[in-house]
Parts: sequence; structure tokens; C-alpha cells
Amino acid sequence: MEKSAEVDRLLEAHQPLEKSDLEAREKVAAYEDFMKQHGSKIQYRKSVEKLEERRVLWSEGLRLVNEKLPAGTELFRSEANGRRMDGWAVFSSGSEAAHFLESLKKDVRVKGVFLDCFGTNCAEDAPLDKKEDGKKILHFHFTWKLRSDQDGQSPSSTSDGGGTIQDQKPGVDNDLE
Repeated sequence: MEKSAEVDRLLEAHQPLEKSDLEAREKVAAYEDFMKQHGSKIQYRKSVEKLEERRVLWSEGLRLVNEKLPAGTELFRSEANGRRMDGWAVFSSGSEAAHFLESLKKDVRVKGVFLDCFGTNCAEDAPLDKKEDGKKILHFHFTWKLRSDQDGQSPSSTSDGGGTIQDQKPGVDNDLE
């Protein structure tokens, strides 16, 4: 008698679980059917959006760097990968390069600015010309904030919100993303 009461209790407890299991299986089946029908379109759209964001970041990055560079200084090389952009430029002094990096740091769209190298051998494929006595190459990189981090801020606004540029040893990437 005791066993049949225990069995009845277990069956009673099992019925709601069986019902939720059936509902979950129906939802999974409906989702799988939807993805069979529309999955490739959704994946294509996501891929296009991702590529478009990278393209926009690249052009925005070049525009930002060119706005911040001092007069007479030009970016001679740049690379972009996702939200990271590297740049190389020749500066006449360390203070001019530091001012440039600080101005990048103040832009609200920028998450972090890093000094990778400052000297005469910072661009393997583009050594300084002997005529450029006293000038040095600055290799730097910065990362963009996620668009969601920028909500409510205009792209051209800047922030004076403290913080200094994070020093980084050449060849060491402290950018943990």
C-alpha cells in the first residue's frame, strides 16, 4: 500500500514536468523551423552589418586622426582591425606627439590610446630619412568604444575627464578585448 501511494505521488509530481518538457520541445521545434526558413537571411544580415561597422570605424578613425594631428604632420601608415586602429606618423618632438595622443584620449568615441613606440626605428618598412634630423616616428593605437557606450553623446564632443595615456612597452599589447 505504501508503495502505490509513493508511485501515485511521483506520477503526480511528474505530470507538470512532462507538460513543461512538451512545451519546451514545441518551442524548440518552432524555432528550428523558423531558422530553417529564415536563418540564412538573418546570418547574411548580421554579416553585412558587421562588415559595415568595420568600414565605418576605419573611415571615422582616419578622419579622427587627421583632425587631431598637428599642422604639417601626416599619417604615413595606418591599419585597422575591428575596433582597433594603429597609426604611424613623424613628429618633430616628443611633446608634440604626447599632445596628439592626449587629444585622441579626450575624444568620447575612443576607449583607450596606447603608445607602442616612439623613436627612429618604429616603422620597420619606413625608416626615417637622414634629412629628418631630430624627428621621430610615433607608432600608436587606439580602440573605439562600443556604440552602446556612446549613447547620448555627440560624435564630435570631447571630454576633459582626466586620465593619462597608458604607457605600453613596444611589442606588448595591454589592450585586453
